Amino acid sequence: MGRKRSKRQQKAGLPPGSAVYVGQPREGGMQIRAFAYDAKGVVEHEHPEPADVRALVAPNRVVWLDADGVHDAELVSELCELFGVHSLALEDILNTATRPKLDLFEGDIVLVAADMVRVCDDDIVSEHVSIVLGPGFVLSFQEGRSGDLFDPLRSRIRAGNGRVRAMGPDYLAHALLDAIVDGYFGVVERMEEGIDRAEAEAIDERTTEFPKRIYGLKSELTNLRQSVVPLREVLARLLKGESRLIGRGVHPYLRDLSDHVMQVLDMVDSGRERLNGVLELHLAVQSHRMNDVMRVLTVVSTVFIPMSWLAGVYGMNFDDMPELHLRFGYFGAMGVMVGMAGGMLAWFRYRKWL
Repeated sequence: MGRKRSKRQQKAGLPPGSAVYVGQPREGGMQIRAFAYDAKGVVEHEHPEPADVRALVAPNRVVWLDADGVHDAELVSELCELFGVHSLALEDILNTATRPKLDLFEGDIVLVAADMVRVCDDDIVSEHVSIVLGPGFVLSFQEGRSGDLFDPLRSRIRAGNGRVRAMGPDYLAHALLDAIVDGYFGVVERMEEGIDRAEAEAIDERTTEFPKRIYGLKSELTNLRQSVVPLREVLARLLKGESRLIGRGVHPYLRDLSDHVMQVLDMVDSGRERLNGVLELHLAVQSHRMNDVMRVLTVVSTVFIPMSWLAGVYGMNFDDMPELHLRFGYFGAMGVMVGMAGGMLAWFRYRKWL
């Protein structure tokens, strides 16, 4: 009763291709920026009208529509309709829970869904990103959380640095994916710092809630791996030439990007193995410490067992017990107890049990 519906339940019963936003509620409008560039220059529009964006497409020119936020399903639908984007692609754009993947549609439209994972204010932030590649244009739709990883690419386009202005839309799509993969490296490096701290604290007796922290790091690595593994499949399909929009000149850059993805996966897997080792070390240290405690308690108990027996015998309150009325019986009994304790401790040390 009154529970919030899950992301899947928000689309229950609707036909395929329905333009329904599935994700966390957001306030405010979408932020849209359009770039139209070639080797000679670039035109940038802030908050353009949808009709003006489509008019920017021209031969030998690349148009990049950069949209931040997909919660306005009507506006996203209008933009996609202007560029002939398939309704199924539109559905994936609006669904922030879409698994990273590559889809090909009629009209030489390529949709790449990915997860942008990055470090933001010492926290790990993840958001859904959809990249649509078409003849002469690239559309990028971000889920719309604070900041992104595309600012260096925007700066290169404005300044004409690098080769992005001299290449086609396929290279721009590659550059967007490259920025996303670079964000993965930052996340992995932050997690490795956490693993380094965990290794240093594994043998610290004052460490508390250590297993909880280890499982938290493992969960973060697992989530990152779930975002990276599908991207490896996406790049493999792009390199197979399934789309005519991916020119042969971009293949070397895609192969380099694929190598980066494999490097991230290796780092993630290595981090998970290190965490397993750290947790095992911590448990071994705790077990060793417990064994030391149990050994001390066992020695103390063993030493006091004969002393307790002797005290119990002379505490039975019989009138005719031997030595009960001796003048120095108390001191004799205490001496016998101390002697037994000292003898047993000497024996334990001789056997190297202490």
